[in-house]
Amino acid sequence: MVYLLYNPTSDNNQGMKARDKFISEYEKTYHDIKTFDFTKLDFKEFAANTTDDDTTVLTGGDGTMHFYCNLSKQYPLRGKVFFYGGGTGNDFLNDLNKPEGLVELHKYSNHLPKVKIKHKEMYFVNNVGYGLDGTVCEIADKRKSQGKKINYTTIAAKLLLYKYRRTSATVTVDGVEYKFKKVWLAATMNGRFYGGGMMIAPDQDRLSDKITLVVLHGSSRLKTILAFKTIFTGEHIKKHPDICTVFTGKHIKVEFNRPNAIQVDGETTLNITGYEAIKE
Repeated sequence: MVYLLYNPTSDNNQGMKARDKFISEYEKTYHDIKTFDFTKLDFKEFAANTTDDDTTVLTGGDGTMHFYCNLSKQYPLRGKVFFYGGGTGNDFLNDLNKPEGLVELHKYSNHLPKVKIKHKEMYFVNNVGYGLDGTVCEIADKRKSQGKKINYTTIAAKLLLYKYRRTSATVTVDGVEYKFKKVWLAATMNGRFYGGGMMIAPDQDRLSDKITLVVLHGSSRLKTILAFKTIFTGEHIKKHPDICTVFTGKHIKVEFNRPNAIQVDGETTLNITGYEAIKE
């Protein structure tokens, strides 16, 4: 049996289009496709009924994959599992240089890092963004709830120019402590991309045993926004080493001197003073 799990809320509530596109492209390959709304699925029961002969296809964006990967760690699916892109950002597919077609998921979902936030622990697919990028997601969530269109780059630019208040940060990487002042963001990356196409960690390999922390700090607002443009191409690290510090390690801890918003694969939590990310 072939199961298609789709998220109707992905791609600004246009997730059914990805479902229909998959069916039109693969109905000759998979003759019997059974569809399920992933947001309403009893995943535990679904997983228990899969067999080694089944094929499951997940369609949606990075947020959909985030929820799937955390559920599948607890309730693993049997048979083959693929991902078919259908969201707005899809940094996972950007990272693989594979904008179209199916991606076998087990290869990647078996190598995920964990993040600990307060008393909550979860796996993440692409990134943990803390500071400016968390605040961007906080504002975007509010606009989504109001039915407004969202442009993450525009939100980030306005925060950089006018509103965002920088923090001090203490960063610990594999037991070694570092301190920073005037921090814009401290993002821990499992892949190279976040924010719908920004290559913030160009040397990160999601299949390696380490994760990458990028700290953007110091500098004037104008210089920072000029440097911010180079994040889309991954040139910020070489061109702006004075305001962009990069670490790699297995255990990364970040603490700010005041609460801030944090996002994990685009899912936002407010009023957080720190986090730990671990890749075993």
